[in-house]
This record gives sequence, structure tokens and C-alpha cells, in this order.
Amino acid sequence: MALIRNYIGEADVRVGITQFPAGLGLKDPSELSSDMVDACNNIRIGTTLFGKVYRIVTKWYGTPTDEAFEDAVDAWKTRYFEGKAVFSAPDPGEIKVAEPTGDKPLPSKIAPADEPLPSVDPEKDDPNKAAIRVDLFGIGGAKR
Repeated sequence: MALIRNYIGEADVRVGITQFPAGLGLKDPSELSSDMVDACNNIRIGTTLFGKVYRIVTKWYGTPTDEAFEDAVDAWKTRYFEGKAVFSAPDPGEIKVAEPTGDKPLPSKIAPADEPLPSVDPEKDDPNKAAIRVDLFGIGGAKR
């Protein structure tokens, strides 16, 4: 916490899993709470803040659209959307956002929820018995 307090006001300090901006809305670094680095609280605070950013971007589009999500992610990373600071902008409130359509297929590596997971054969799938797949011999100055 001392490190975070030290850099508030000097740099863009992002914290925790969601990397939300530390010190947002605070007048003094002494007001910072260790709750922001607690994983559960960080996810709660970060998703709430991202929801606001997403609503701001969706309102700008004027209608729910898939592009609004991508732009909201960019706004989260840069702190700005269309020249406005999204974290300090007022929340537009209830905005209809794009709903998932379900028309996109799941990635091939993820089994659909209604399919059973593949079985694992401990003999065949033992990672300790796997062959070398990448030759790392030359790393670190070792010679053959």
C-alpha cells in the first residue's frame, strides 16, 4: 500500500486483477484502502467501473452494438473515449446494451456445456513421460 500511495498523483497506478485506477475519486492518498487489492473486492469494483465505461460507450453509439464492447475495452486501457476521461465522467445510468446472440460458435478447445469432458488416461497423458517437444539445450550457453 505504501508503494501505491507513493505513486498516486505521479503516475497512472492500476491495481489488482482488473487493473482499475487506484485513487480514483479520492482527494488524498491516505484515503486508499487495502480493499482495492483484495481479489474479490477488486473484481467487484473493477467490473462495476467497467460497466460504467461500457454504458458511456454504448450511449455514444446510440444503439446497442458489438463494437461498443471493444471500444469500452480500449477506453478502459487508455482512460479516454472520444476525448473524454471515462473514469471521471458521469454514469449515464440505464442503457440498453448488446445481448449475446449465441450465433458465434464456441472456440474449438472448449467443450460445450452439454458435452461431457474428455476422459484422461493417466498412463498416456502423464506429463512426466512426454517426449521433448522444444529443444532448449542451447539456452544458457550450453553446447552440444
